[in-house]
Amino acid sequence: MHEDNLVSPSELGEYVYCKRAWWLRRIVRIPLTTVHREAFSTGNQWHQEHFEALPVQHSVSALRLWTGWAALALAALLAFLWWTR
Repeated sequence: MHEDNLVSPSELGEYVYCKRAWWLRRIVRIPLTTVHREAFSTGNQWHQEHFEALPVQHSVSALRLWTGWAALALAALLAFLWWTR
């Protein structure tokens, strides 16, 4: 498998946070120059302000946390079942 096909955990986080930013960095391969850093910074600020304006922001954060723990528990269960077969 070619190394370009691998996606790091931080890239997954970036994709979940903003698919457009991930696409610009990974697919279009826009270098992160000073000009682009300012644009990314502005985009990050917009996302943060938008999220804070949502009335359900705490519910979303809690849901993400519980979904993560549920996925981890499911992975552990599947690994246990696989190892004990």
